[in-house]
Amino acid sequence: MSDIKPDPRLIALSNLISVEGEARKVESLNDLFYVMANDTYRVVPYQQCFVVRADQQSAVTTLKVSNVSDPDPQAPLIQWSNNLWPLLAERFEKESATMVANDIDVSTLKTGWKEYVAPYGLYVPVSTPAGASLGGMMIFSSQPWSEGQIALIGKLAEAYGHVWWALQRTASSGNALKHLRRNRWRYLGAAAVLLLLPVKQYVLVPAEVVPRSPLVIASPMAGVIERIEVEPNAEVAAGDLLFTLEDTALENELSVASKALDVVQAEYLRNAQKAFECEVCRGQVPELQAVLEREMAKVDWAKAQLERSRVRAPAAGLAVFVDANELAGRPVAVGERVMVIADPDITRLRIAIPVDDALAIDSDTEVVFYLNINPLESYKAKVIQTSYEAIRQPDQRMAYVVQADFSGDETARLGLRGTAKVYGARAPLLFHVMRRPFAWLRRTLGV
Repeated sequence: MSDIKPDPRLIALSNLISVEGEARKVESLNDLFYVMANDTYRVVPYQQCFVVRADQQSAVTTLKVSNVSDPDPQAPLIQWSNNLWPLLAERFEKESATMVANDIDVSTLKTGWKEYVAPYGLYVPVSTPAGASLGGMMIFSSQPWSEGQIALIGKLAEAYGHVWWALQRTASSGNALKHLRRNRWRYLGAAAVLLLLPVKQYVLVPAEVVPRSPLVIASPMAGVIERIEVEPNAEVAAGDLLFTLEDTALENELSVASKALDVVQAEYLRNAQKAFECEVCRGQVPELQAVLEREMAKVDWAKAQLERSRVRAPAAGLAVFVDANELAGRPVAVGERVMVIADPDITRLRIAIPVDDALAIDSDTEVVFYLNINPLESYKAKVIQTSYEAIRQPDQRMAYVVQADFSGDETARLGLRGTAKVYGARAPLLFHVMRRPFAWLRRTLGV
């Protein structure tokens, strides 16, 4: 048993696992750089090892040198190392560990290589798990590097990269917390001043573009809508037929009145012709004339009622309603709204402000309207009217209705919806931020 010699490959693998474990146990970047510069020797022997950090601005810093506790940044060796790394990084980019000799092109670096370090170098880049470069190691030996040694160093560099990346994130978070602790009173003072600054209050609420002076088309009589003659939002001219009411009873009434008129008219003519010969017939003529006029009035009234059942547009514009199928067949009362005629070029903004978001709003209050179909486009408007009582909205919420006219020549297409930013009076930022929480506390706790 004593004659069995240990396998060098197993020893190298064991050392690799041991060094990798030590690297993963370190608690700071400085400890990691020490392990990289000195303990890597247990995996592959070398004469010198430089640990280098390179940031995104290509600034290079030599952090550790093997067998040196704290390298002097102004030392010629450190300056030479800082100049060598960018040259190697540019030539080999983000490749894995690569052997390089002292035959580099730059004469000043070539002279320093012969003066400061061993002739055979190993360029070892270290990256994050995502592939972002952190820096790496430059290792120098008096003997050429074997493929096995290069593979071992490449594996160890992957572990170094994971630890470096994790500790760097932790250090960044820790530095931020330390900075906040050291300057907490400054930040608290700045926050207090900021919260006391007066700002314009505002609420974001739903809004809709509506006609400014719509003509309400109501039912002229009680009945049932028989047919809608136009499409929703269609352009109509004055006198165009909009809808008709069920007219069967009116037509029957007109027919009966017409027949009664014919009978009376025939009787009147017969008596009028005999009036020269018959005293009785002459006496009945005035009475029959009165009856004839009454029946003619009934016919005229029936015709007028029949014409009223055919509702026409009083002016040109857009016929605004939801759906013809929903209106057809619906019973309506006298004066019940069916649709409106609106001028598409004369619109205003209808804003519904929920009770919980109500602000003190005066006339000429500024409003900015953002369209749902194009959030990057906005329209300016000014409040002209505000309801003093909350009105139940289609979604069953109670809200104050505000009317606003667009400023200048701006106008939005009828029917567009969006979000209105309604401004109120100035108040401290703290009040603006905590207004709704304060209101909730009053309602809930009575404070």
